[in-house]
Amino acid sequence: MSERRHPEGRPPKVGAGAGRGFVKWAPAGSGIDLGAEAARLSWAGQFARVPAVLDRGADDAGSWIATSALPGEMAVAARWKAELAGR
Repeated sequence: MSERRHPEGRPPKVGAGAGRGFVKWAPAGSGIDLGAEAARLSWAGQFARVPAVLDRGADDAGSWIATSALPGEMAVAARWKAELAGR
């Protein structure tokens, strides 16, 4: 995948507290369709708790989506990695 990711495996976080969210970016020609991902998130939100799509866009360089954050802990958090390593 060509999208830019934080070293811990998640898209870059923006904001803090209640205004916290994430932005995913994919370069043009990468084959990653963030518009389709935004549509799937919007659809899934009717049935499950998923990040809300706050905004999306594209230009000649690539495309991006901004989503809200959900409460909880990332699956790539150190405690989950440690638990998996102990199995």
